[in-house]
Amino acid sequence: MKYDIEKNLRILSAMVEGLNPYLYEDELFGHLGDNMPKLTIGGLLLRLHQIEGLLPALSEKERSQVAAVREKFETMQYEWRTHYEKKIQQELKSRSETMLRYLQADANPTGDWGNQIEKRTMIAHLIQEARNSNLLSNEVTHTVSEVDAKLRRHFKAGDFYWDEPLIGAYPKADFWWLYGGPDQRN
Repeated sequence: MKYDIEKNLRILSAMVEGLNPYLYEDELFGHLGDNMPKLTIGGLLLRLHQIEGLLPALSEKERSQVAAVREKFETMQYEWRTHYEKKIQQELKSRSETMLRYLQADANPTGDWGNQIEKRTMIAHLIQEARNSNLLSNEVTHTVSEVDAKLRRHFKAGDFYWDEPLIGAYPKADFWWLYGGPDQRN
């Protein structure tokens, strides 16, 4: 599927706009409206990372829009720091544990590979945010290591799994699960 910059920029903008009141609510998944994904910090970070990785390909208007969204996001992070950090920890724990349970229960997750690697990529972005704020726990690190071990059992190295323009935003050394696909022999 071809990466749709305009669509993801609209989603990213809606996610940043929806941060207040999302950050101080207890729910992990915020509602943005019909035909929109759920609001999570991981989903927001994923889209921001991807779009910023494509900045040279964007129009001047789109680059200005990305800069405005980034600035608003950073303002919200600062103003709601405690709530933002709590959401990072909540989502990181939830996503890593849910993914581990899924991989433990499904002997061969190849049919849902695209969803699994998107979730693993969100986890990677959340880990980076947690590290930046010194919030990464040993428990989460251990769970993610287990997730990776289980993913590797079903993984076959190969070409970049997502749309080619995103390759520059995801170095192979850090995002190995995006460079290949499910090993159909398992």
